[in-house]
Amino acid sequence: MDTDPARVIRALGLTADDAKSPEGDNPLDMYAALTVLNKEASGVPKENTSDAADGSSPNEPTARWQKLVELGVTEALCKCVLNIQPLFRPQAGAPEAIIERAKAQLRSSYYSPLEVLCLAATNFHSPPTPTDKRSIQAFKVCLSIMYLGAAIKQCNRTIGRP
Repeated sequence: MDTDPARVIRALGLTADDAKSPEGDNPLDMYAALTVLNKEASGVPKENTSDAADGSSPNEPTARWQKLVELGVTEALCKCVLNIQPLFRPQAGAPEAIIERAKAQLRSSYYSPLEVLCLAATNFHSPPTPTDKRSIQAFKVCLSIMYLGAAIKQCNRTIGRP
């Protein structure tokens, strides 16, 4: 991530089974990128933790996170939330009961990128910094699309479409 942060962002776009990045990354690498981003989005403890007494986060965004936001990580995470495909692929011939039990224990496919976005949001400042403002703008666009997608799915269910 230190040498090529844009590669980490490109990995977030690998949501289709057959997707490959120019570096040869595949959808499994997207999950590795999400793990790294989770740590970066969590921030680092503030120097003066008494600042957190006002209800603000006890953490500060890292310089790497701020650079990632400048490069478009928030937008990429939002797209990832919307486009990510489930990773679970049961083996042929596996008993249906075991498959259903395994599915019930899995997190939703969009959980990991959404978790990173939520962690980043907990470190927003008041008033928002330029980095915060860029992330907030991406959230607004993403949420609008998610709401629209949910509404379309509900309409399709109502009229009997899959």
